[in-house]
Amino acid sequence: MFAEIRSAPDWHARPEDLLPELFQRHDHHEFIFTPDPINIAVWKGPPSGMLHFEQTLNTLLTRLTHPSIGNRLVEMPTAATSSQDLPQMVIVCGDGKLGSYNNVDEVFALLQGFPAGARPLFLYVNVVDQLPKNVDMNTARSWMVCGLGHNMVQFEQSPSDQHPRSALWESTQGNTKQIQWGESDLFANVMLRIMIHYGEHFVTNRGDVRHEDGAPWLSYEEWAESTIHEDLWLSAQMLSHANLIEDKVALEDISNPRHARMVFMAIGRSALGESMRAGWDGKRRILGVTPSGGGKVIWDWHPDAGYIVPVSHMTRDGYLVATPEGFPLTSDGRPRTFPNGSVETRENALLITLLHLAQTGEVRNFEQFVNWHEFQFAQKDAVSIIQEGAKIDSAFAEHIHWHPQSRATDNRLIEVVTPDPRIVPELDFPCGGYWNQWAVASALCRSSAVTNPGPPDDPFRGKVVAIMQPGHGMLVLAKNRETVDRAILHRMGPLHKPVGA
Repeated sequence: MFAEIRSAPDWHARPEDLLPELFQRHDHHEFIFTPDPINIAVWKGPPSGMLHFEQTLNTLLTRLTHPSIGNRLVEMPTAATSSQDLPQMVIVCGDGKLGSYNNVDEVFALLQGFPAGARPLFLYVNVVDQLPKNVDMNTARSWMVCGLGHNMVQFEQSPSDQHPRSALWESTQGNTKQIQWGESDLFANVMLRIMIHYGEHFVTNRGDVRHEDGAPWLSYEEWAESTIHEDLWLSAQMLSHANLIEDKVALEDISNPRHARMVFMAIGRSALGESMRAGWDGKRRILGVTPSGGGKVIWDWHPDAGYIVPVSHMTRDGYLVATPEGFPLTSDGRPRTFPNGSVETRENALLITLLHLAQTGEVRNFEQFVNWHEFQFAQKDAVSIIQEGAKIDSAFAEHIHWHPQSRATDNRLIEVVTPDPRIVPELDFPCGGYWNQWAVASALCRSSAVTNPGPPDDPFRGKVVAIMQPGHGMLVLAKNRETVDRAILHRMGPLHKPVGA
């Protein structure tokens, strides 16, 4: 049990000092961001003769594998490599030029050395003579995909420099941040970002659920009558019309289309600026979420199509899908299966559960919610989103990679909250991650929807809660689709891509 959360650590401290402090606090049952130690391998090193590139990479690796942190430098795997020695992060280096390509075809052979389910995440590292002064997200993302990275760091350093002058960080979620030498310990800044993205574990595992007595969670007739299907479709059309979301990532805008497609296939890229949405139907006790991957706008909203994923429970590392009893068979007579939910599925289930607990008065702050969560999962493997004694009629959530103009936001309607800095640093966290879900939960706990909730038909009391995720985007919640869409389209002013955090 995590009984307390004390003051925030110094998130700007050297990782050699910061991470041991986080591990110690966690060991003493304080709920605070604690990355998992990782194994690091270098697949493709710096080009021959670029000694300053080698020096910078060695400095980064030496500090990442400092004994106080717990990371290890390992070899690329062979058939004889044990699971304990498999790398979770693989570094692939550039050639010292901006926009250079790495050979994606080589990745397929490389990944044969990894067991199923143990594929690593790639970090693209490059050192260039000069970075542009202002790099937009699309340009940085293009460099990252060309270089074969899930995330990227490019150092600015000429051969005569003793150390990098600056660094450019780009994350999968589109967080573009230029870091200057002297603003902070540049390597420490980069290292913390690496640990956030590679020392994270993901809560995206999917299972299936039935009642303990064998009865179905809901019938197909109940599921088909829900307004979730049409609501999620209408929201997608409106946001697409406003150019805020796209059906799928335009590969031709990122790099050579074949290269980009192969990157998607090879390293399992996801969430390149994609959105997701979810709706809670209290009458039917079900959370409908959009599926993982593309097809965010063009899809069939009819319940028979099976596009929207019905979710009823959380597990420790994911969620359970409640397939409706009587769901129509496929045209060739086979049982239908729902796709996997978006990577943020458990995050959304966690927030709806939190709103239910606030409704009963059982939870009024983040500490209480964490303790409730840990107690529940100490008793059972799966926890229902709906809680006894609570009945929220409806709720709608929209996750998009945009931020509003703060001065133009209608504060009479929109309550803006941010993650608790005692829990996580004000940096970009990956979608679907364990700590990302707790970051947004800590933010929701700072809103009146938890501290002073309204009645079951509108726990938000007519307002909208906008959770701002630094360098990432926002999660917008309200009682229904219309309120969320109206807030995004008309009450936030012109939206912009998140400023790098």
